[in-house]
Amino acid sequence: MISDVHIHLGERPEINRTLTIQDLHEYIDANNISNAVVIDTNKTRLEALTHDNDNIYGFQWITERDTSKDLILDKKIIGCKFHGGFGNYPRPSIDVLECLNDIKGILLMHTGRYKDGNILSNSSYLHSISIAKEYPNIKVIMAHMGGTDTNICKAAIDESVSMPNVYFDTSGITTPYIIEYAVEKISSERIMFGSDIPWCSFKSMFYTVNEARIPAKYKGNIFHHSLELLKK
Repeated sequence: MISDVHIHLGERPEINRTLTIQDLHEYIDANNISNAVVIDTNKTRLEALTHDNDNIYGFQWITERDTSKDLILDKKIIGCKFHGGFGNYPRPSIDVLECLNDIKGILLMHTGRYKDGNILSNSSYLHSISIAKEYPNIKVIMAHMGGTDTNICKAAIDESVSMPNVYFDTSGITTPYIIEYAVEKISSERIMFGSDIPWCSFKSMFYTVNEARIPAKYKGNIFHHSLELLKK
């Protein structure tokens, strides 16, 4: 069984790709996806999709302008996704962060290689670290293992070792070594599989984890069990 925590629904003009609802169902069926977590900017569509399908969950796309009144979180829309690269601020509003902290919510943060992960980048892993420190009840997931680039990922992992509320998703990673390094440093239960479709290829993301030199039990955690623990 595979749980995918990073799926983008809708148009992605930057890469000339669109993932429709039909495409999503075909993707789930073709790849034995037991749980799909969909990211969508369309709140109405996300609510309908998640509530009509038992195995589909949602991350609500938020910007720095959103407040707690804009959140639509429930048992199926289990968290928020924030991408500082699309705005002028590296983190969600204080109001949203306080709300997520109060409800012990999930926050998926885009983390990138821009400026080599420097704090001056709106998508640095350092912003995720600071949120996790300031709001210890928020379950902060760093997308792309902290920044895609090997050295940035290693730095993000190293700084998160003693922070149990920091998690990682494997989307965008094509080097099995990063998965091996993360498992050596932190629990595999803090690592989750993400495909980042339609940006990335499912097969390339799958084989990155599958070819990592780690025990089968740890792969099972990454592919499925970690998400189940996160939702509790």
